[in-house]
Amino acid sequence: MRLVLILIILLLTLTAEGQKAYQLHVFKAKNNLKVDGVLNEPDWIMAEQANQFYASYPFDTGYARSLTECRVTYDDKFLYVSAHCRNARSDQDRYIIQSLRRDYSFPVSDAFAVLIDPFKDRTNGFNFGVNPYNVQREGLVSNGGRFGTSTDWDIKWFSATSHDSSGWYVEMAIPFKSLRFKENEKSWYINFVRNDLVCNELSCWVPVPRQYNPNTLAFTGELKWDDAPRKPGVNISLIPYGIGTGTYLHNSIPDGLGGFRDTSFIKWNGGFDGKVAITSSLNLDLTVNPDFSQVEVDRQQTNLTRFNLFFPERRNFFLENSDLFASFGFSQIRPFFSRRIGLQDGNTIPIIGGARLSGKINNQWRIGSMVMQTAKTTINNKDIEAQNYAVTVLQRKVFSRSFVSCIMLNRQQYSDKEGFTPDNYNRIAGLQYNLSSKDNHWNGIFFYMHSFNPNQPANSYAHASYLNYQVMKWDINWNHEYVGENFIADIGFIPRLINFDARTKQNIRQTFWRFEPNITRYFFPKSNTIRNFALTAYCSNYYDGNFTYTEQYYYTLATLNFLNTASVSFKKDFNFMNLPFDSFIGNAKDSIPIGKYAFDSYQFAMNTDTRKLLNLSAGTRVGSFYNGTINSLSASVSYRKQPWGVLAMSMNYDRVNFEGTRNDFELLLVGLRTDLTFTRNLFLTTFLQYNTQIENFNINTRLQWRFKPMSDLFIVYTDNYNTANFSAKNKALVLKLNYWFTL
Repeated sequence: MRLVLILIILLLTLTAEGQKAYQLHVFKAKNNLKVDGVLNEPDWIMAEQANQFYASYPFDTGYARSLTECRVTYDDKFLYVSAHCRNARSDQDRYIIQSLRRDYSFPVSDAFAVLIDPFKDRTNGFNFGVNPYNVQREGLVSNGGRFGTSTDWDIKWFSATSHDSSGWYVEMAIPFKSLRFKENEKSWYINFVRNDLVCNELSCWVPVPRQYNPNTLAFTGELKWDDAPRKPGVNISLIPYGIGTGTYLHNSIPDGLGGFRDTSFIKWNGGFDGKVAITSSLNLDLTVNPDFSQVEVDRQQTNLTRFNLFFPERRNFFLENSDLFASFGFSQIRPFFSRRIGLQDGNTIPIIGGARLSGKINNQWRIGSMVMQTAKTTINNKDIEAQNYAVTVLQRKVFSRSFVSCIMLNRQQYSDKEGFTPDNYNRIAGLQYNLSSKDNHWNGIFFYMHSFNPNQPANSYAHASYLNYQVMKWDINWNHEYVGENFIADIGFIPRLINFDARTKQNIRQTFWRFEPNITRYFFPKSNTIRNFALTAYCSNYYDGNFTYTEQYYYTLATLNFLNTASVSFKKDFNFMNLPFDSFIGNAKDSIPIGKYAFDSYQFAMNTDTRKLLNLSAGTRVGSFYNGTINSLSASVSYRKQPWGVLAMSMNYDRVNFEGTRNDFELLLVGLRTDLTFTRNLFLTTFLQYNTQIENFNINTRLQWRFKPMSDLFIVYTDNYNTANFSAKNKALVLKLNYWFTL
């Protein structure tokens, strides 16, 4: 018993925090502040400073070389944040940025950001950033900030920057009506982050250990108000849109003579989005006849697996507050995947409308509820019935930074004549626990979910656990997954549940288990060029319901990371496949027969300094593959002309030789992207993709003019051709205008 008590005391001692108290007092401004990047008003001069920043990257053991001085004040409408970002080098005459496009990537740009946690739950918050050219970046922080910031959230706010020989200045004005907070709360949590790529340093006011994302809410100070802020008046926004689309389809209509003829048509449409602040922390989003034609095309991927690939959601309506709905499950076990709504096999299904209520009820409870209705349509001469989708999430904070959530989903067919079809539905109920320790060393996810369908089949549930322990020198992970063969998720994404039998031409559902332990050890040599050296041992094993293995995958990985952001890595992997069905792989003409296969490969990858104007990366793979061999090469190169342009090209080539000449194939995927940002409000993006696996060459060009804050004109041109002979498939020209009204 005494030994147990000693061990408990030792454990508590090792995990206890001795973090210094960081506080910043904020006082209400006595005069009107002009947001011009010049910090000469008396309220700025008198404001309390947060000026002792700590280095977080590449080292986290001392004060920052790049000095930063931050101040905060407020009035009835705005929270004001300012910073003087001093240059670490006296000869510095330029800054590193990627472009003038809004929502830039923070790690590859000189920038300053403020991290705000109004509810003090260390789980959810806001991030507002500005780079030296006054390009804005705002986003939502969820899951404690472990994975950074989601920049898909957009609001109106104001900023300005200025420069002198000492560095650059930033001034922000963030409307209180756009933030979610509890009124009469006398303090918030806050942190400030500075990225100075010229001297290759990331620093924070409250120190963040270098193994963690700087947005991690476990490391924040306290913003203490002289008087608690209050929510200003009514907060309603309407964003109507109008759109015109001209479409040309090649060989799409029978000509009555045994052939096909081309057709073209023009379509006009309109709709709107609405945003209503129900309370200071609860928001209602509405959409009527939404159109997503301005969304960028998916970046194609080469598929050498037996399963579908994941493509991320890019439509703004589904992205805002998406962490409430999309955080359930794992990457390959998603009970809710919003791309299932309004999209089917790359075809668009009209959405009549929808509504979403999301936000905080109080410091402990968070809620999200969404309803969407699609219209009946026809795709490839097949009728697609209208569907109603509903999802509700309730989240409860527990302990210091963890939370328990439950989710309920419903998909039900809807008929204009009969209403809801009683025997055509899919429902899921799930419970999930997200673990985040106070010191951020321990993180994890544990869930159980059950699906409900007509004639309820057995084995219709899924469960999983993930646990991560991360400190400076160690990153240790455990993961298990189980999905029953009849766990049906019509609004989800679970690719390994469906197996295509090439012999019978049928999709077969199969129960699977997965066990995925892995460990990484980091070494930090005393060097002026090397940041760290990492060794990883990884294992991912899949089994069927009888615990017979279907796939076993192991690899060892050695990675050398340099202080200048360059890296090189070497990987050796081993695969053991037990194919339960005849399977097609890649573009092989014949299927790979049922059986056991063992194969391995060697892989090498490298990338150059990402801060340079010219950046290169490359990788190669050589080895065996099922009953054949594989040789792969990938490469990408990007060049940026600051601040207005980026030209990037990528290439993936795979050559696979199987037994039998019909199964030899080559796959080539080439992408060319130009991103021109003429001003902070005028952007032109062109994306070309040549993909022999799907035999398509795509051209997508998008011009965006932000003529007023959050109001845009889009002109989008899309063209598709066959890669075999470059014959035309289809093309479209879209003109879309949306305008943001604030009431």
